[in-house]
This record gives sequence, structure tokens and C-alpha cells, in this order.
Amino acid sequence: MNIFNFKLNKKQKNFEKLLIPQLNKLYKISFSYLKDKDKASDALQDTALIAYRKLDTLKDKSKFNSWITSILINRCKELLRRESKLIFEELCEEKKNILTNSKDIYSKIDTSIDILNSLEELDEKYRDVITLKYFGDYSIKEIATILKIPEGTVKSRINFGIKKLNNIMSDGEVAYNEL
Repeated sequence: MNIFNFKLNKKQKNFEKLLIPQLNKLYKISFSYLKDKDKASDALQDTALIAYRKLDTLKDKSKFNSWITSILINRCKELLRRESKLIFEELCEEKKNILTNSKDIYSKIDTSIDILNSLEELDEKYRDVITLKYFGDYSIKEIATILKIPEGTVKSRINFGIKKLNNIMSDGEVAYNEL
């Protein structure tokens, strides 16, 4: 057995152990940015390739989750810059409610569209923290690490972003207290 192949196989196995538990969360984040299944999958594959190539630069393996999420967000933003548009998907909870509760399906679809449109009106710094919090289920501390900003800034951006989102939505004569 060639020593090079052994080292390569070991690196692949270590990488898979770190990546596989994060795939669903990363896909949700990618999809929330790109709003297209194929583009989200492509961005996730690109991210995995970039992370695999640069895995040796990661000093602390316990920071893998925030490290790869940062790579993914940067990749998604790069793809969006190329397309010159920024689109977000509705909150995960609204999506679950639409699928499980057909009773008010049309009003829930309207709600989801309203949320989606309102998210697009927010500044990028507020969209980022709201996306990570509600799509990625990241903690305040994890979001701070990913975006390289203080925890207090994350909290204030989430609070301000939600207030601004509610204001945007209430200007359209619909108020939402669910956020």
C-alpha cells in the first residue's frame, strides 16, 4: 500500500466524519440564500471541495462547523453577486405549517410570500443573522463566530432585523407576532 494513498484515505475519512453531520444544516442555509435546489446543492458541493482542500489550514477541528459555514456563506454570496440578486426562503416553521396544515393553506402561502418579500427588503447584515438563526438553528455564539462579530452585535441585529421585518410587514397591513 502506498503511503500517499493511506494519508489521503485518512484525510477523507476525517473530513467525512466532520462534514456528514452538518450536511442538512448547511443545505438549509445554502437553499435560504439561493432559493434553488440545484444551485444550493452546487454551492454545497463547492463548499465541501474548498473545505477539503483547505482542511489542513484548520487548526482547531472543534471549529469546523463555523469554519465550513463561513465558507458556504461566502460561496453563496459570491454566486448571488454573479447573478446580481439576493433571494431568501421563508422561515422553516412556516414551511412546515403549510405542509402539515391544509386548513389555512392559502393564507399560509400568502404569509410565506410576505415573509420572503420582506426579508429581501432588509439590509444584508440583518438578513444574514436572521437566516443563520432561523434557517441554520445556530446559537448567538455560533453566529458571532461565523460572521466574526461580537455576540452583542448578533443579538441587536436579530432584534432590530425582526422589528424591521415586522414594520415592513405591518406597512403592508399585515402584522406578524410569530417572528
